[in-house]
Amino acid sequence: MNNYTYKCTNNVKDYCCIHHFICEVVDEILDSNKDYTSTTIVANGELAQNLLRILLSLTVDKTDGEFLFNMGMVEFNDIEYDKEYYISINSDFEVWCEPAYRKNKYGIGYVFDEADYTYIHENSNFKILDKIESDNVTIFGFEDEE
Repeated sequence: MNNYTYKCTNNVKDYCCIHHFICEVVDEILDSNKDYTSTTIVANGELAQNLLRILLSLTVDKTDGEFLFNMGMVEFNDIEYDKEYYISINSDFEVWCEPAYRKNKYGIGYVFDEADYTYIHENSNFKILDKIESDNVTIFGFEDEE
């Protein structure tokens, strides 16, 4: 794991694969007792793209084909943008995606994100931690990665 562990020592987890990770995140949303809950996943390009693809293809029931999540606003550009994305999932069953880093008339840098649960992939820039407001932060990776 990267140098984040100083801030999240007890919340570092390796998953066997991307599907196991998605199952845990989705179960967290489904099992929540709150009226509204949100989860943010912080990930770079290819991983973010794969996470979005899997989340938006999950079905409620294998027989009826109804999708579990609706697509909110998704701002994804893997050609011109090479930094982290915030993928947000909420108990309204919506998936949102936006670049975590902005360069515009308001400034340059990572933007603030607030969620009940936040998962940050181990290859993300550690500076993003300063912009995350969450009581439950987990640094995650996959066992087969080096």
